[in-house]
Amino acid sequence: MRTRGCIVVLALLSALSGCAKYEYNLVKPEAIARHIGRGTDEVFAVDPLEYRARTVDNRLVLRVFNPNPGPELLMLNVPARRIRLDEVEAADGGLELAPGEIATFLIGD
Repeated sequence: MRTRGCIVVLALLSALSGCAKYEYNLVKPEAIARHIGRGTDEVFAVDPLEYRARTVDNRLVLRVFNPNPGPELLMLNVPARRIRLDEVEAADGGLELAPGEIATFLIGD
């Protein structure tokens, strides 16, 4: 098993217009810094994994894909819960992604 990981750092923005609406900024690594809004997925890759991020109901949803033939270790430096249609599990401390596996995370508490 390769144990390469990616640390994703996110900064919270709030737009104050009536009800608070939250969007996010990806700030590190600087090479992929971008705004994460509500309209469409922001797609980016940090070797060895591929990511899609979007704001849904004022929460950050991060989908991670392992395109490699072997498992990869994903490390998140923010509180996150892995969400699936059938269950929810904590992802604190890291998670191994099997080859071809897609994981979806709800970032924050």
